[in-house]
Amino acid sequence: MVALHVSIFSTAFPQVMENFSDGNFTENPAWYGDTSHFIVNANGQLQLSAPAVAGQSYLATASEIINNATWSFYIKLDFNPSSANYLDVYLVSDSDILTAPLNGYFVRIGNTQDEVSLYRQSGNRSSAAKIIDGLDGRVNVSLVELRVRVTKNAESTWELLVDSELSGDFVSEGSVIDGTHTFSRYFGIFCVYTVTRSDKFYFDDLSIDGEAFYDPDPPMVDSLLVTSDSTLLVIFNESLHENSAVDLNNYFINNGIGNPTQAEVITAGSVSLVFRHKFQDKTINRISIHGVQDLFGNALNNFVTDFTFYAPYIIRFGDLIVSEIMADPLPEVNLPPYEYVELFNTTTQYLEVEKMYLVVGRDSVPVPDFSLGDGSFLILCQSAAVAHLQQFGPALRVPNWPSLNNRGERISLYNQLGELVFTVEYADTWYQSIEKKDGGWSLEMIDTDYPCKGRENWKASIDPSGGTPGKKNASSDQLTDLKGPEIIQAIASGKRQLRVSINEKLKPVPLNLALISTIPNLEISSALLKSPELDVIQIELNEDIQANIMYGLTIRGLEDCVGNKTPEAIAKFILPLPADSLDVIINEILFNPWPNGFDFVELYNQSEKYIDLKGWGLGNKTAEIMTEAPFLLEPKQFLAITEDFESLNNHYPGVEQSRVLQASKLPPFNDDEGEVKLYNADGRLLDYFQYHEDIHSPFLKDVEGVSLERISFTGTSNDPVNWQSAASTAGYATPGKMNSQHFAAFAESGEVVVEPQVFDPGGDGNNNFTLIKCKFDQPGNMASIKVVDASGREVKTIALHQSIGTEEVFKWEGESDNGQEVRLGYYIVYLEIYNAEGARKIYRKKVVVGGRM
Repeated sequence: MVALHVSIFSTAFPQVMENFSDGNFTENPAWYGDTSHFIVNANGQLQLSAPAVAGQSYLATASEIINNATWSFYIKLDFNPSSANYLDVYLVSDSDILTAPLNGYFVRIGNTQDEVSLYRQSGNRSSAAKIIDGLDGRVNVSLVELRVRVTKNAESTWELLVDSELSGDFVSEGSVIDGTHTFSRYFGIFCVYTVTRSDKFYFDDLSIDGEAFYDPDPPMVDSLLVTSDSTLLVIFNESLHENSAVDLNNYFINNGIGNPTQAEVITAGSVSLVFRHKFQDKTINRISIHGVQDLFGNALNNFVTDFTFYAPYIIRFGDLIVSEIMADPLPEVNLPPYEYVELFNTTTQYLEVEKMYLVVGRDSVPVPDFSLGDGSFLILCQSAAVAHLQQFGPALRVPNWPSLNNRGERISLYNQLGELVFTVEYADTWYQSIEKKDGGWSLEMIDTDYPCKGRENWKASIDPSGGTPGKKNASSDQLTDLKGPEIIQAIASGKRQLRVSINEKLKPVPLNLALISTIPNLEISSALLKSPELDVIQIELNEDIQANIMYGLTIRGLEDCVGNKTPEAIAKFILPLPADSLDVIINEILFNPWPNGFDFVELYNQSEKYIDLKGWGLGNKTAEIMTEAPFLLEPKQFLAITEDFESLNNHYPGVEQSRVLQASKLPPFNDDEGEVKLYNADGRLLDYFQYHEDIHSPFLKDVEGVSLERISFTGTSNDPVNWQSAASTAGYATPGKMNSQHFAAFAESGEVVVEPQVFDPGGDGNNNFTLIKCKFDQPGNMASIKVVDASGREVKTIALHQSIGTEEVFKWEGESDNGQEVRLGYYIVYLEIYNAEGARKIYRKKVVVGGRM
């Protein structure tokens, strides 16, 4: 996409005429946007010609006309419009990037009511408001072809007219007075389509006539807001030209403060200034502003005004923390049956807390102002709970109390400036007890000196009452953390975006771009620590990441919440590629975990691609998304997906955290039988396995905690023969590692191969079964396969007059026909192969059933 950015409005008011008779849309006038998705067809019309996938495509061209204006154009939609297939024609826009937030007006043809209507957009497209509601059903036809005319006079009266017969007679859809947006920079079209409609939008005969908005007055300062002891927010009465707004030389403060060191446009008409020297408490300062321009080039010169700084104590990150959570008070143990959140003042100051917000999941509620002494606790709860909980300590009623999710969710605190003060994303696995997880017990923070830590710093209360609201936690203990943060993974989430995952929360301070670099070098435009997560850095680039190139990333000076720094955190990244069928396969499943354990499914990337798992799903009867965030699966990498990494590592020690994806929710996998389905982000089924407990080794007395492992990558996923119980020597599961039962590919030299030739059915090693691998040049064969002992007695019938393919694999686990383990010794695998033409061939392969001495 090519974007056009005009820095200052012109004073000319040119008409725009475009009928595409020159056969292109790149000049006279030039259109910008998704240019590869459009063509000028043989009929001299602009036509959508996007790839055959559901999507959105747009083009924009310069147009400043907005007053005493008339817009007219022809459109054709070769389909009946719907909520998934419609056209937006932007008459007015202040941005040429129509997918981004903007201010303007557009005509929508189609959508749910099959109408032609006028919308006003202020920000995101999803918030656009309909201001002229056209006749329902106007375009409820199989082929839409019409002309549209929109007018706007000097009094900001809009009228929308439609000629649906192409007769020249326009019918009014309505009129409205709306002067919300006063200027324009672009005209554009925005197509929304499904797979089958990606080439069925047509546009032609554009005419725009009228006047541009002209502003002769410079911007004025409406107000000043002191946001910290070194930060000043200057609010102007109109939108500003960004380059002049962030020019540090345009601002100066006396008292030895000088020019700002940083200027950032917060909104179109406000600028945040950061100064090296701090404002002194109760001191009058004078700011001079000179050279700041509006969008029309008018400059504010020689403006002077005074402001006074009063130094309040602003609650900062870590000053207040959540030290206890009662999410599930029922059944009650010995506390009142109410939810609560306990706050703890970690500072040595008496805090006067104003306009703080509590955010639970997606619910945000204001907390009434309160005071809290140093090292003191405060119980937040619903109105009905105050009288019951205040016997344990100070309790504060929070109106519209946001109910706490029993399974877990994020709880965050924000100060009056909207800055993060504390955050934790708890989970019911943190109780580390099935009994306490079921209700009546609180979660307590173990060490309040390490508030950023997750599961390792929380556990169920050990107080006999079920919790310790308003006092020191019963689970209190001391932790240590002397290690700096590390990068878990860096992934190219787009051609110009990097998502960097960190193994712990970072201190929420601005990141220094000078400390971030890549090899080969990529110019970095911004780096933002995502909040409230604090363990993800989003990096924006000024140039594209090239395909098939491995880059190195270095971030110096990463600092965690307690102040541990890492001199250099290093990672690699590459632009991910889309996955084809069987690039990623299901490789292992634990569907009957140990008590207090969790299911897991292991994937294996057998391709040479780096694949992004964002939006991928696992399912059986239902499906759940594994991760909403980008997550890179490397070539030849094993990855276990589970709901709880700590539990997985406790039951199967040595699991690498980088080889585990912790999902917020997995579909339920029954303990006896079920299915595992793997979907990509588009919902396409990539792999499938129907499991059953009978697939486990017949010699296992109990399969609880034992996974099923895939034997061969190249074998069919849904073939029970290609699965085997994990070896006991491997701990009965190998999440994130090579399977203990892995064999090489089934394709072998020779028609029949038995491998391994020596195995131990009842042992705890890797070779506790043998595979009979058949490969034939001609199809249509029948087979009988039996195992006989050294005396010629039949002990096991594996196949009897069974139709087989050109490549087959059979498994013998050393059991007889009656299910008993056979004796140690030599055996012969006897195979008889024949076909309808009378051809017959017999194979005899020796195999040894061994045992431990």
